[in-house]
Amino acid sequence: GWRVLGDRVARRLAAPFFVRRRLSKAEESLARGLLTTGECKPAYGTQMHAPLGGRLTCLFNNLYHDGGKFIVHVVRGEDVKVPSQSELMKITAGVSNPEHVLKIGIKEHSSLSAFSEAILSKAIVNQSGFTAAWSPLWHFNVGHGLFDGLYPIFVSVLMWGLQTEPFRALLLCNSCREGAVEKQLPGSYKQREDIFGMFGGKGCVLDGTLAQAYHRFEKVVVGIGLTSQKKDHNGNVTLGACRDLNACRHFRERMYKAYGLEPPTPAETRKGRRRMGILIENKRFGRDDMQRALRALAGDEELSAFIDVKLTSWSPREKKQTGEFFEHLKIIRETDVHISGPGTGMMYQTFLPDGAVHINLGSTEGACTRNFMEEYMAEGAPYLRALYYLKAGGGINPAYFLSLLRQAKKLLDVGFPRPVPVSVNLSPVGLVFKAYVWTLHRGTNEEEAVRGMCPTRLIPNGPVNGNSAFFDQHVCYGIKNKQAKGLNVCLIEVLRMSFDHRFPDYGGATRGRGWFSTGATRR
Repeated sequence: GWRVLGDRVARRLAAPFFVRRRLSKAEESLARGLLTTGECKPAYGTQMHAPLGGRLTCLFNNLYHDGGKFIVHVVRGEDVKVPSQSELMKITAGVSNPEHVLKIGIKEHSSLSAFSEAILSKAIVNQSGFTAAWSPLWHFNVGHGLFDGLYPIFVSVLMWGLQTEPFRALLLCNSCREGAVEKQLPGSYKQREDIFGMFGGKGCVLDGTLAQAYHRFEKVVVGIGLTSQKKDHNGNVTLGACRDLNACRHFRERMYKAYGLEPPTPAETRKGRRRMGILIENKRFGRDDMQRALRALAGDEELSAFIDVKLTSWSPREKKQTGEFFEHLKIIRETDVHISGPGTGMMYQTFLPDGAVHINLGSTEGACTRNFMEEYMAEGAPYLRALYYLKAGGGINPAYFLSLLRQAKKLLDVGFPRPVPVSVNLSPVGLVFKAYVWTLHRGTNEEEAVRGMCPTRLIPNGPVNGNSAFFDQHVCYGIKNKQAKGLNVCLIEVLRMSFDHRFPDYGGATRGRGWFSTGATRR
């Protein structure tokens, strides 16, 4: 119908002394089917502290793109469902601060004939099927690419019930690549874009390639909510939508299927067999540290019989690690115990099997004696259990490393409740931060914002985590740093003491003083 009507209009426009005539009923029907329609609804998370009063996700049919921006085409008097101008101004395209509001124009035509002349006379590129459009953040890095772009738009796709439908990935970022980064890490952007295209199933398109043509996108989802791992740190210390929409499980299963792999079987199905563990190489620990820990494991007859832990690098420099995401997925789906320091190295934990154990080795970088950074990833995945390296000091202590593996063995042998209860997968740092945010805003107008997963960066007088800083800069204020801004120092100190009072032997430099070493004792 598209091609037939286009040919008819083109012939009429080419005729001499063209006079607009009334379309036939068949032509009207075809033209009406090419008008933009769509609807919007609240994106995931609270609507508080949103630019222009809201965050919407929208599903469009026949959304057009002129090479520079999206355009909604409507006809005056036609009874079609289309978002209002005010709704179109509440669509967040990607993760940023301030939020990146997508610009969509509206073109109103006086009649179907006028619409036909204006649109079908153009050399239109027809983008058939389903498209998901978003603006990625720092996608040269796999962690940011997956969980600061692909995951947030997938949550919106899930909210429209389209989580199993193939889609084209359209990146709205004017080619999306920083020259300096591309020079330093050649091919890194393209690698993530290939992942986006595989995940969607219909390839990946950069909006910079849409120039010099007029495009019709048959079906499009745009607009994301508060589901970014990096920018949307919230007071619940969890990844948005992971628990309440089961989004991480849907995300995991779609990723495996996109690469032709069956989703992983639960860890308990491997009971009675030697378990598989991986220790991820990480810039925060030297290889010598990790090899000492593995030698200690090899010397423990019981543990080494239970689990085989391999030193694993996701770097393409390693002979057995190609740097290809497909190979990484094959390893992760068979992993029972995933061991990593914080940062990019541990961002695959979402793809672990049900019942797996994640051990966060932490880092001495930051304000606390040990910092765990992206612990919201584990808290947001209630099908796995997280353990934390709580011992103070740098490096990896072999004896303490083995104690964590014994805890993991017990969890794998006995099992654990799934979904894992809220807060169980948090470290002392995450627990105190969560208590701080909720206590600080309890009974205020901002309590609703906290409950709705509002990023703390958007809450007035709330703790703000910077690009390179996490919860530790607030929780451990005064221990190693004094940089946190707007912090209620009295409250944070009381909460640290409260934690140590309740758990006096929970790690820490001195036994009985608590993890934060406040010296609070039981009374």
